[in-house]
Amino acid sequence: MAGARNFTLFFAALLATGAIQSRSVTVSDGITLSQKWHHLSEYGGQYSLVFIGSSRVANHFIPEQFDAAMRQQGHEVKSFNFGQGGMYPPESLYVLRKMLEHTPTKPRWVLIDITQFTIGVKGSEDSEREIRWHDFHHTWLTLGYLWSAPSGDKTPTIKKLDSTAYHLSQCAERTLGIGRLQEELRARLELVKAKKPAAIKDGGFVGLKPRAMSEEQIGFFKSGLAILNRPSVQTEMRKQYRDELIEIAAFVRKHGAVPVFVDAPFNSPTRSFKDWPPDGVTQFSYSNPAAYPSLFQQEQRYDASHLDEDGAKEFTRIFATEFAKWVKES
Repeated sequence: MAGARNFTLFFAALLATGAIQSRSVTVSDGITLSQKWHHLSEYGGQYSLVFIGSSRVANHFIPEQFDAAMRQQGHEVKSFNFGQGGMYPPESLYVLRKMLEHTPTKPRWVLIDITQFTIGVKGSEDSEREIRWHDFHHTWLTLGYLWSAPSGDKTPTIKKLDSTAYHLSQCAERTLGIGRLQEELRARLELVKAKKPAAIKDGGFVGLKPRAMSEEQIGFFKSGLAILNRPSVQTEMRKQYRDELIEIAAFVRKHGAVPVFVDAPFNSPTRSFKDWPPDGVTQFSYSNPAAYPSLFQQEQRYDASHLDEDGAKEFTRIFATEFAKWVKES
């Protein structure tokens, strides 16, 4: 009898830990994602526009410059850069859902970085950040994507099985909270004083100082540019991902905001998808050297994949001009 009671209490404690962490997207080491999450948890209600996504958001979108340009066009906007290096779908979609559900952030527009669905980011294995997004929905989405590879896919079945086991284990750790997030649990129970993350500056923008690219990076940049300059370079978007993006657009609308997808300038064709966006969904696309040559100048590159601060200013200028025009017309 006592054994059954103890087991029940132990299991309940595991579920309680999982419930605590399921309401948060913070990470314990104080990196930018944690700082931005805490900032929106406290000040989110003041923002009318949030741009969420990867480093192509974090290092490319300057809120103060964007807001000033919008103001000149007669639109009062206060924007926030919720970009984080390596934050691709499904993690970015998880964070977006949590932001609208669990912070006071009620924007008029949510800008979503459109990029490839990424099964895992190298080096993130077993990190608390990686475990965070492995709730049932996003784990199931990932497994569906993993096993829906097109006919030409040559990924060995054993590798898919290994990946499946990994994601299921991440989901189990998140759900039960085994050996995870002790400090957060202790803080929430007020056993210790929670550490306050560093303040967010520049609206969340993280600039990359101008520098000369290495010969290797120049090679990567030129080879990617050559591919982008070819006609009709597009990637097939799998049904699971397409359905999820349509669902996330509906989710954003449910929370009173307008979803807008943005293909920020990237030196790769993997962000240009066939049959996307669907009718009724707005997207701005900038990975096109012919249409936006000023965004693909070698002199304004930090590396093959990222603009430096001068390039970010140019992107923000162009995007603000086009966004203001779209707002006026819509």
